[in-house]
Amino acid sequence: MPTTLLAVFLLFAANALAEEWIEFHPPMMDDATVNPLRFSQQGSPFDLANPIFQPLEHPQTAKASRSARTSKEKLVIDYEFTGRDGLEYLEIQTNLKIDTPGFSLGGVFITDLPKAGAVRMRLRDPSGEIHQHTLGYPSRAGGVSPLLFAAIETSPDGIWGGDGDKQLQFPCEIVSILLDRPEPGFIGKGTLEITELALYESVELRDALKIEFSADSPPGLLFESENGEIRFRITPKNLKEGERLFYALEYRSAPGGFPPTRRPASPMMLSGEANAVHRIPMAVNYPSAVRVVITGYVQNADGERVNILPVTFSYGSIKPNMPQDDRLGVCTHYQQGWNTNSLDFAVKAGFGMIRDEMTWSNVEREKGVLTVPNYATYIDLAREKGLEPLLILNYSNRFYDDNGFPVSDEAVAGFANYSRFVAEQFKGRIKYYEVWNEWFIACGMRHAEDSGQNTPENYLKLLQATYEAVKSVDPDAYIIGGGGDHPVHHRRQMEGLLKLGALKYCDAFSIHPYRQPRTPEESGLVEEVLGFAELMKQNGMKEPKIWITEIGWPTPAKHPARDAELFQAAMVVRSAVPLLALDEVEKYIWYDLKNDGTDRIDQEHNFGLICHDRLDLQVKPAFVAFSVMSSNTAGRRIAKDEVLSQDGVYAYRLTKAGESDRLVLWVEQGEKRVRLPSISSVMNMFGTPLQFGDGVVMLTEEPIWAVLQ
Repeated sequence: MPTTLLAVFLLFAANALAEEWIEFHPPMMDDATVNPLRFSQQGSPFDLANPIFQPLEHPQTAKASRSARTSKEKLVIDYEFTGRDGLEYLEIQTNLKIDTPGFSLGGVFITDLPKAGAVRMRLRDPSGEIHQHTLGYPSRAGGVSPLLFAAIETSPDGIWGGDGDKQLQFPCEIVSILLDRPEPGFIGKGTLEITELALYESVELRDALKIEFSADSPPGLLFESENGEIRFRITPKNLKEGERLFYALEYRSAPGGFPPTRRPASPMMLSGEANAVHRIPMAVNYPSAVRVVITGYVQNADGERVNILPVTFSYGSIKPNMPQDDRLGVCTHYQQGWNTNSLDFAVKAGFGMIRDEMTWSNVEREKGVLTVPNYATYIDLAREKGLEPLLILNYSNRFYDDNGFPVSDEAVAGFANYSRFVAEQFKGRIKYYEVWNEWFIACGMRHAEDSGQNTPENYLKLLQATYEAVKSVDPDAYIIGGGGDHPVHHRRQMEGLLKLGALKYCDAFSIHPYRQPRTPEESGLVEEVLGFAELMKQNGMKEPKIWITEIGWPTPAKHPARDAELFQAAMVVRSAVPLLALDEVEKYIWYDLKNDGTDRIDQEHNFGLICHDRLDLQVKPAFVAFSVMSSNTAGRRIAKDEVLSQDGVYAYRLTKAGESDRLVLWVEQGEKRVRLPSISSVMNMFGTPLQFGDGVVMLTEEPIWAVLQ
């Protein structure tokens, strides 16, 4: 080792001895690092000009034909959805042979429809059994177009025919590629382009990095100080004799989101148990979200190299004591055993409310005997931190109706009695109650999901009894009805519920208008909510009060966006601001505060703004975006700026008496320069100042905030 390099490492080691270090578990890694793939033709005919790539025609398919623009590298299909009853999708014949396991099908799929359904593939094994897999959602024409993948031998989302053993046997073949319509009854024409279609196989990676942080680093690497530095060190692990580790650091930070600025270092070498200490200066006087990416390779004595498993982590800085917006809430799971240390994160993100539950089965553990569960201490802790609790009254009880939906007179009376008891116990501490969670989707009722008991009539009976029971002991209680189902997927049931008179037995109505991975604009989020508000008007509520008690965008691997975490951060602003600008929307509640697990593939594990405890509660960029947004929206009226909202620009003005107006702006796709009226400052969605000249700013898909003079 050269003398200079040795001196550097001795200095690192001396500094390390003076500090206490805590191992940091490698956190969020994107699809390319979790499951790296390399191109493999394996002799299959991926010539897209080949006639086998033909749209099929049968009673379930859309109208479709190959375009003259099809070439050896690009397949172009013109298609039309006609709104047919039942199933309707585009299906393209492939007949690609797969001899052995270990491969994924991948490709770039682009459509010019304003919205589209999922891309899927169908495999047939030697028995004739069909396995259907979802690759993801196609990109919009002109936007970023990532490869979409689905592994051949993973668990499919649909199986039928053949020997019915639900086991994919080899050799098998990919018989077709499908494009679903976005929703039942959809009518529209479009073009699907497929490129880079191929089989891909996994690449070996070595887990060779141990990451440790200084013991005085805050939970989740969320900093509130205005200066200082982040200290972490890297130590090799799993090295064999004679091997050396070479690694490089890359910082991706503001301005401009991920990946805005890249400062890759020259590869540095470590061997044995040596460690390298790194110091990152923190941004001063403004919030920021930064990602660190560590890559490299292990080299043996013969010079052979194996790439290391890359490690990435994010850290954030926010201004201390920023205001909380009482219109913004976040879902939590303290009933399910969450550590209440995450409550501080809800405060720092700027939320004014948390939404949790106290299920019937946890209150009435012995028939007729009602007690407050031990975990309910989180309610007072939340209130002490300025967080208003919204409590869900929900789910079944084993002493009634065979643990199914409470529909009998006895069960409805029992549910009402439990609700009354909770309201009595928490009068003055809890004002807001939501009756059930996703009744029509049978959430939390797997043992009874096919019972047919979750009808509008049965929910109305339960809602009325609960409303009257809670109001009898706490007239000031605010009851949220509806149970928060999706206003399109369950429109028929929800419309039936409103026609039955449900609005007489609630103060507001909740919906869960999820749309991931689509954007709010392309999926018509605002129009959908306004349509539901009109339905409420038609059924007796002249001034509709809607609570969005769940909405969110997860960050799983195999996400169709170029960067799932950046996409999630942009969706925070692009969904919350337009909805809060509607007079009909009282609350916007994100699902959820913390990841529910560590599975990078399962989207249900990845909705959080911070990571799971086993990944050290690391903050995601969306957390910083929420904190910046709440500091701009708190106490301000939000309205769409009709003058600036032209030619693909989305602009909203925020006003507050005695203070300068603010603007938040973005475009759905691409870039666009606009001139703003007399602005004094501009910052990106993470709060980092941006340069501007003569009032001209560049808009992208990532919202920016501007303060007017």
